[in-house]
Amino acid sequence: MRRIAEFRAKWYASSEGSHDRRGQSVLRRIWWVAGTALTIGVLAVPRPALRFGPAPNFGSPLVGSRSAEHFVSLRNSGLAPLTISDMRISGGGAEDFLPGTSDCTNLAIPPGKNCMFGVIFAPHGEGPRVAELVAASDDLPAPAHFVLNATAATRMDFRVMPAAISFGDLKLGAGSEEKAVEISSFLNTPVRIREARITHDASGEFQVGNSTCADPLPKGGACMIGVSFHPKVAGERTGQLELVDDTGDAPHEVTLTGSGASGELTPQPEQVSFPATQIGQRSEPESAQIRNSGNDDVHLGAVGIAGDAMGDFEIMDKSSCESVTLHAGATCELRAQFEPRATGARTATISLGDDAPDGPHTIQLVGIGTEAPTPSAQIYSKSYSFGRQALRTISKPVQVWVASRGKAPLKIGTVEFQGGRPKDFGLKTNCSRRTLTQNDQCEIDVYFSPLTAGDAQARIVVPHDAPDAPTYFRVDGIGIGAERGWCCLEGKIFETDENTCRARGGGSFPDESTAQSQCSRPAVPSKTPQPEAPTGLEPGTPSPSGSRPIACESVTLHWNPVPAPGGYLVSLARFQQGTDTASRVIFSQDVFTNSYRISSSLEAGPYEWSVTSLGQPGQRNAPARPSYFICAARVNVTERPKVAKLANSKAKATRMISPPIQ
Repeated sequence: MRRIAEFRAKWYASSEGSHDRRGQSVLRRIWWVAGTALTIGVLAVPRPALRFGPAPNFGSPLVGSRSAEHFVSLRNSGLAPLTISDMRISGGGAEDFLPGTSDCTNLAIPPGKNCMFGVIFAPHGEGPRVAELVAASDDLPAPAHFVLNATAATRMDFRVMPAAISFGDLKLGAGSEEKAVEISSFLNTPVRIREARITHDASGEFQVGNSTCADPLPKGGACMIGVSFHPKVAGERTGQLELVDDTGDAPHEVTLTGSGASGELTPQPEQVSFPATQIGQRSEPESAQIRNSGNDDVHLGAVGIAGDAMGDFEIMDKSSCESVTLHAGATCELRAQFEPRATGARTATISLGDDAPDGPHTIQLVGIGTEAPTPSAQIYSKSYSFGRQALRTISKPVQVWVASRGKAPLKIGTVEFQGGRPKDFGLKTNCSRRTLTQNDQCEIDVYFSPLTAGDAQARIVVPHDAPDAPTYFRVDGIGIGAERGWCCLEGKIFETDENTCRARGGGSFPDESTAQSQCSRPAVPSKTPQPEAPTGLEPGTPSPSGSRPIACESVTLHWNPVPAPGGYLVSLARFQQGTDTASRVIFSQDVFTNSYRISSSLEAGPYEWSVTSLGQPGQRNAPARPSYFICAARVNVTERPKVAKLANSKAKATRMISPPIQ
């Protein structure tokens, strides 16, 4: 239809925009022909159609009897298959017509074919009875209706009253009082009621009771037969009382109806789930509704909690559901809270004492207990060595990082020296009396300034509120005195201490004769090799994307030896992949060999390292391309890794040491 409207709109537009009458006439004819063709095409789509056959003739059966089965023909008079989804009898006299056998529903009926639907006339009252046979199909625009007509007669010489008995609503398990069916005979000969039986009652809920019809009924005589109702299933229940006499006529029928009434409790939901909650904490209340979805009252008794973790749950208010009567359609509500006493899955059950047929009922309670957050302190190493240091000189600082690795804030006390020779060391920090959030860190700078010659050591304490508090780390160094000697500088010798000589670029000797002999030798010019970029860096790959995880409990960095007059500078950094943040340097170390062993284990994650060949003063350094590797996560680590000293006897200076970065 939308296409037809488009064609007509174009036709009107063209007729209004043209000033040529002849052109308008031609366009009008073109659009008219096109619209007509499209209309015929739409209407010509093959569709099914339903046509009912002739109306059945039920005759005039007596009230309380049942006719033979008659069939109504349903024919598909359309051009496409027809599938009937539902067939039913409706209308004012629907109770007088019973559906019989049928081959019509849920079956595709080809065009030109038909199916049959059986109908039985079982009148409950005399006179004309009218109902409708309704056929529904998704292939039809609306359900099809067929009128059923029949007339019921009353037998004047033999009567059964009433034709139908209703017992109303009755609680399940209870029994009704007997209701009587009166049988009257006006025949000239005695009539015997041979049998009174219940049919169409699969559950056996209708029962024949007392009877006064044992003897034959004379003309004008009457007797009674009692019927009772004992519901076993909730809802509407039906049956038939059939009376068979010795006249040879069809059985006389009395329709029996009743309803089983019962309460039915429906908890909503049947399982109440609480979010993960820390031990010692209370969750937000969760509620469950108990609804009586039946048609009778339900009495609720005590409400309690049972189960392995019953102590982890608490019912906050149960007054609306305990020791009350819940009427049909009414609800009550229970609210509970979760306070776990242990970690992991915690379950319990709310039990409801009720008298519903399927009772008692329960509601499952499910929650997960989690550990309470605790602080955790991490220091990258346990000891640091400054090596040899001249008396009353100050070394470069060693940077010690304290990191918060727990889920709770870490509170740090006053960082100070404890034991050893603290006067030979200096300390500067921003950690004292500070609170670190998760993954936050602070810095402790330690200096070595020996006052006396010999070995010196001290212990630094870091107090905090983590379970393993306090944390200590040690520092040590060797104080070197200023010994007098002879210095050779630019071919001249003079007496001074070793530190002054080397600071001026000269060579120090223990005695004058050795200095004279060394300085008197002719200088042999030697060509200092130029530094070359190192190759063969391992572990790692030249690209971050090609690296694979390795175990990092003990990592040794090595490379191919190349000319490096000033040694090598090795640097390791935490690589920030995919971000704009620069890589964070963990350490930078001067060495004279073509390998370097990292003394501490590394945390899981990507790393970048490089090595540079250092030249003599005036020479350019030769850096290598960085190499990348990934540290695999450690599994089942039960103790803190042992960490060796970071001192390297061949190292020139320790520039910076920082903790592993998460």
